[in-house]
Amino acid sequence: MKPQGDTAYGINRLQSKAARAAIIQKISSDFNLMPIIAEAYYKQIASYFAQHAEAVDRYIRDYEIVKTVRAATDDIDKISQITRLSKRVISQYLDLIPQHLLNDIDAKLATKSQTKDATPLSSSKLTGGTQ
Repeated sequence: MKPQGDTAYGINRLQSKAARAAIIQKISSDFNLMPIIAEAYYKQIASYFAQHAEAVDRYIRDYEIVKTVRAATDDIDKISQITRLSKRVISQYLDLIPQHLLNDIDAKLATKSQTKDATPLSSSKLTGGTQ
C-alpha cells in the first residue's frame, strides 16, 4: 500500500537531496561505514518507511498519546484504559520518553497534587449555599 501525499510526520521529506545526504553522512559516521554502504542502508530504510508509512504514523501517534496521558497520570492501568493499549506496549513507549522529560512531568504532577491537597473547601462550597 503506497502512502497518499505527504504523511503527517513527513515521510516524503526523506526524498529531498539535502536530507538524504545528511542522513547518509550520519549513518556513515555513526556506524563507521564507507559512504557507498551507508547509501545502500539508506535505500533499504527509505524503502521500508515508504512501504510502512501508515504503521510508522500510527506508532508515532500512539507514542504522543501515551506521552500526553502520562503528563496527567503516572498510573499505567489508567493510561491503558484511556489509550486502549496494552500495559506492555505502554511500558515500551514510556521507556522511549527521555528521562529529563519524565522528571519534568513528575514534578508537575507532584505540584498539582500538592495544590489540590492544600486547597481547603469551605462549608459553603460543600453545601452549595451561604452560611
